[in-house]
Amino acid sequence: MKEVAIIGAGITGLTAAWKLQQEGISVRVFEKKNQPGGSIRTFEKEGYLVEEGPNTLQLSNQEHEEFLKDLGLENELIDTSPAAKNRFLVRYGAPLAAPLSPLQFLKTPLFSKKAKCRLLLEPFILRPNYKTEETLANFVRRRLGQEMLDYAINPFVGGIYAGDPEKLSLQYAFPKLYRLEKNYRSLILGSLKLRQRKKREGTLYKTRSVSFKSGLQALPIAIARDLGEQLTLNANIHQITKLNKWQISWSDNEGNSHKDLFDAVISAVPATSLRFIDFGITSEHPLDFLSEIYHPPVASIAMGFRKENIPHDLDGFGMLVPAKEPFRILGTLFSSSLFPNRAPKNHILLTTFTGGTRMPGNAQLAQDELSELVMKDLSTLLSIKAQPVFQHTTLWQKAIPQYQIGHGQYIEKMKAFEDKNPGFFIGGNGRDGISLSYCLEAGDRLSQEALQFLKK
Repeated sequence: MKEVAIIGAGITGLTAAWKLQQEGISVRVFEKKNQPGGSIRTFEKEGYLVEEGPNTLQLSNQEHEEFLKDLGLENELIDTSPAAKNRFLVRYGAPLAAPLSPLQFLKTPLFSKKAKCRLLLEPFILRPNYKTEETLANFVRRRLGQEMLDYAINPFVGGIYAGDPEKLSLQYAFPKLYRLEKNYRSLILGSLKLRQRKKREGTLYKTRSVSFKSGLQALPIAIARDLGEQLTLNANIHQITKLNKWQISWSDNEGNSHKDLFDAVISAVPATSLRFIDFGITSEHPLDFLSEIYHPPVASIAMGFRKENIPHDLDGFGMLVPAKEPFRILGTLFSSSLFPNRAPKNHILLTTFTGGTRMPGNAQLAQDELSELVMKDLSTLLSIKAQPVFQHTTLWQKAIPQYQIGHGQYIEKMKAFEDKNPGFFIGGNGRDGISLSYCLEAGDRLSQEALQFLKK
């Protein structure tokens, strides 16, 4: 039987392993840590349920739902609360609800009349010649105007990438926007045409933001359960060598050394980890270029409050903070508004993020300074008067890969390495995208490519 080694038990690696196993391929997943899931970590204490990494999973197609059903998670799945429909953007020193309809957009105080009129010009703006790679910021200025960049896109990018739209590549960080303009010329008209086409083809799907009753970690736990003994935790990969097959040299947590042979290898670890693995008997590091991809630090601070001490209704997903506003946080999720049982009765859970490319030093502050920073901003924005009764902080020293201008060269180098080394496949959030839905799609891509290779 053909056997595939998979390095990394994050969602990409676990998904690839599970899909291959369903095709009758023997798999072996190696994970350095003592638990599967990668950045997905759920922490529970004192009645609070905290997501240390991603907070939601976005289901973008029917295949995602079928996958969760096959894992036996259908009854554990929970959608975001209807009461959390609003998205707040900070302007004039306060969180204002973002418009959810054209009529609300015309009435919202978030944007000036000039910005609203500027948006109406979008369908008439021509496409560029695409000779040079474009930043997201330049793209937005070109199509939507400066104010939309400052008070809509900038905070959105801070919430998703913890990044800077002036540096992120449109083509690689936001490929859907890039294709929308390239294929349809206008974002507004293109969105309408794309929706109509999907409706005709029967592929229209209403995207869902979901979690699980026990938190997002239920997903990797369910996949790990199905993989059983095919998942090896506390495994340190030392060397990968191409012989007649692929040889993996590794050690377990007791220090015992092992060498195993595989027909193919899938790498699903972050770029910051893959670069350190030795390749070949000469211990080369051909993927060391991945160290050039910037991963800024991000701190996630979960705080619990008594409900009576927060006058804001918290009737939304959360609030995002533009760089132009005088605050030091990137944004805050209203965690206990999003999903049930995230906080004890009559309590509130808020999850705040700081650091990123905007202010990386914030993430490195001592706990007392970090708490003070967050409370100062939350007190102003949400009128919180009392100190939190619960707090849990998670620091990600190398959080989210930044798909900045020139990121395409790293993609091409990864492809060139794969071409030179048939049977070795590279995935991970430095290549396939940073959201959990992209990780699911990456796992499927990797499993299909490995399967086709094995069939040859």
